[in-house]
Amino acid sequence: MKYRFIVLFGAALLSTAAIADDTKPAKGANATFESLDKDSDGRLSQSESTTSNTVSSQFASLDRDGDGYITKDEFKANTMPKQKTPGRQY
Repeated sequence: MKYRFIVLFGAALLSTAAIADDTKPAKGANATFESLDKDSDGRLSQSESTTSNTVSSQFASLDRDGDGYITKDEFKANTMPKQKTPGRQY
């Protein structure tokens, strides 16, 4: 019985950590960007992105111009919810 409790408790802790990483974008793209931009130069390097699994794994697609950095505009364009445009309904 103790073994089951330990396994379930460990699984709960791991899932909480995974959820915590996924909720970072919910606090706003600007705040998330600034927390990742360790040297405050207004752009994210590949090494700065390693503190976020999501940003690190998608670095190449977030870096739209391919200059090796993600600017705040590139970050916001790819992390903010897309606006629905009025018009046709499909």
